[in-house]
Amino acid sequence: SEFLQTQINKAEEEKNKNVKLYKNGLEKLGIKEHDVTTICLPVSIENYLFLFALNNIGSIINSPNFLFLRNNFSKYTLDKNSHTLIILDAYLPFVIDKIEKSQIKNVIITSLKDYLPENNKHVFDNSTKLPKKLQEIFCDSIKQKECISRIKMLKDVNFIKLRELIEIGKNSKNNLESKPVDIERDVSYSYTSGT
Repeated sequence: SEFLQTQINKAEEEKNKNVKLYKNGLEKLGIKEHDVTTICLPVSIENYLFLFALNNIGSIINSPNFLFLRNNFSKYTLDKNSHTLIILDAYLPFVIDKIEKSQIKNVIITSLKDYLPENNKHVFDNSTKLPKKLQEIFCDSIKQKECISRIKMLKDVNFIKLRELIEIGKNSKNNLESKPVDIERDVSYSYTSGT
């Protein structure tokens, strides 16, 4: 129907507007075609926006599961020649020591609050209601404070928040490029735990 097509068109315009912001922000950070970028995020709209943006740049997308990255950081970054890591803030304390000893130069940090509409940003404030396994990740305030201290000491790594990346993207007028699919160029490393 015409109504449905109108809604699809609006959604596509909104997606492209956001992909453009992400792409332009990533390019301003120096990410270019053939660079390997590691994304370690939960399934979210932001994850997909990064996938579209990196694909538009022509970057190779490396997308390991958090547990794989946590247990074997060098295999999923060094071995893939990745210099940029996009990660959820709650995951960062588990890999901060490994970042220090790696070739990672840019770390883009997202937060669960980045993913939520304004009226729901408080949903994760009381993380004690989360399932036990998630509490191990989200409720270790000592580990989180240590991580913040470590970030301040890592002078050779550029840490940037998602909202800062988006602001950088707003200042660029570059448009999205429509490229044909190229099997030799369009690469993504994906891993599964078998589920």
